Amino acid sequence: MIVVMAMLLVSATGPAGSVAAADPESVPQFNPPKSYYLALGDSIPHGNAWANGVAAKASFVYVFAEKRQQIRPNIRVVNYGCSGESTATFISGGCPMQLLGLPLQDPFEGA
Repeated sequence: MIVVMAMLLVSATGPAGSVAAADPESVPQFNPPKSYYLALGDSIPHGNAWANGVAAKASFVYVFAEKRQQIRPNIRVVNYGCSGESTATFISGGCPMQLLGLPLQDPFEGA
C-alpha cells in the first residue's frame, strides 16, 4: 500500500516531487458567448417603450447585449420578452401582447 501511494505521488508530481508544467490545452480558456443572446420574460426584458406603435429597443436586454457585443461582435439578440407574461402563459402559450395584437421585439409563434 505504501509503495503504491509513493508511485502515485511521483506520477502526479513528476520525478522527485517536482511540479510539471501545465499543458496549455488543459488550462481554462476564455470562452465568450456564442451566436445568440436569448431573452425571455415579461415587461422587464420586453421594455415598455413605444415609438409609433412599434416596441422600442429600450430595456436592459439591449444594454446588456451592447456590452456582450464588445466581446463577441456577431452575437444576435433575440428578445422574446412579452409584457404581461406569467408562468402560466409562458408554459401554455398565449402571450398577452400577441393576443391584444401589440408588437413584440421579436415576434414568435407556437405554444
